[in-house]
Amino acid sequence: MPIKFRCSYCRQFLGISRNRVGGIVDCPTCGRSIRVPGLDGVAAPLPSPELDRDDAHLARALAELAALADAPAVRPVMEAIDDVSEEAEIPQPLPEPEPVELPMPVRMSPVSVIDPVGNTAVEMVDSRAALEELLQPIAPPREMEPPLRIVERLPSTSLLLFMVIIPIVTLLMGLIVGWLVRGQILPTTLSVIPEQNRIENAVPEPVTGLEGRITYHTADGETRPDVGAIVIAVPETWAGQLRLAPLGLRPGDSEADQAAALKMAAAFGGSAARTDDTGRYQLTLPQPGRYTIVTMARFAERPADAPFSDENLTQLRSFLTDPAATIGQRALQIDLLTISADQIVPVDHAF
Repeated sequence: MPIKFRCSYCRQFLGISRNRVGGIVDCPTCGRSIRVPGLDGVAAPLPSPELDRDDAHLARALAELAALADAPAVRPVMEAIDDVSEEAEIPQPLPEPEPVELPMPVRMSPVSVIDPVGNTAVEMVDSRAALEELLQPIAPPREMEPPLRIVERLPSTSLLLFMVIIPIVTLLMGLIVGWLVRGQILPTTLSVIPEQNRIENAVPEPVTGLEGRITYHTADGETRPDVGAIVIAVPETWAGQLRLAPLGLRPGDSEADQAAALKMAAAFGGSAARTDDTGRYQLTLPQPGRYTIVTMARFAERPADAPFSDENLTQLRSFLTDPAATIGQRALQIDLLTISADQIVPVDHAF
């Protein structure tokens, strides 16, 4: 990348290779010698010029100057312009032209002449004013403009035709469109009615999955819907290494995290859902088979002296990274169900 700087004499913006930093170069604009500044922008001063007395060119120039000093004086340039030859190699100065004075205009005084008819004296006006008046262009006489006549303008033939043809064309187009619409009403009606009947009478496609209601008992013995309980259905055997993290499956997690975590159950070939305000849920499974159904309560708690069994831990670790952190103290229900094709299995549970 070149280094950029300005000439210290003419301020020309210059650029040169970095390997010339600190060197002396000539400005292409003013021809002065300058030193290339360093990367920090500081330039060292130029050295004082020294004469090389051994330089042959310098010695020759000094000898020519000495010869010119000893030469006889050249005669002055001739003053007469006619003595300058046409073959002279150096142009000679010419005398300045003398200014030419223009004659002053003569102002004529008024002259009196005798009128040959009336024998009366007529005083002549100033000649310059008379000439200027004669040179003025004579305007042609202005013709009298005829009086304005108010004529009622009648509509042209093309406008009359346009005003007559447009209503006729509009009427014809309306008749044609009405005839076409009347001819298509019956076929359109007949084709739409069977289509609507087919849609209303269509049999819904069979669905494989689970549905049910989750409830819990309060300390007063009242049964309430367990709103926010989570139901997960995963295949009994899973050969992959993917597991569900606790985030999104706990009661205090946000709805966005819960929605994302429940959708991840589809990666295991199963499904998951969260109960609504009435405690109901519905799961759609991709295919029939044997599934592990895990129901985690929202408001019902598991007794402190009821730890997870080894069988439950094995089942939970097949799809959960940390069962203890995911379940916590919530009540838990694990079921193994075989679900057939095109079957909705009702699974209710009360904690």
